Amino acid sequence: MEQKIIEVKRGFLSQQEGDFLIVSTEEGSEFCVLNEMAQFIFENCNGLTCEQLVNKIFEACVDKEHLSKENIMDDCKEVLDTLERKGLIICRRSNV
Repeated sequence: MEQKIIEVKRGFLSQQEGDFLIVSTEEGSEFCVLNEMAQFIFENCNGLTCEQLVNKIFEACVDKEHLSKENIMDDCKEVLDTLERKGLIICRRSNV
């Protein structure tokens, strides 16, 4: 089964502004403003597959009663797609 391994690119800049993390490429051509969940994803995704990241997020949540891994997966994919489009991460194919 083919899965993608997430790799955070080197050479990005970040600055915490209240509850948000502002991340930009080193040259400043692209940037993202990350909320708490997106920040957790960005800070914990390196070297993981999306499925592994979803499991990590699920385990980190205290109140699991109203959570589903499917909803986390949808949110995760949306954030990862944005980060990849902005050039902050690369999703590499890997046969696992």
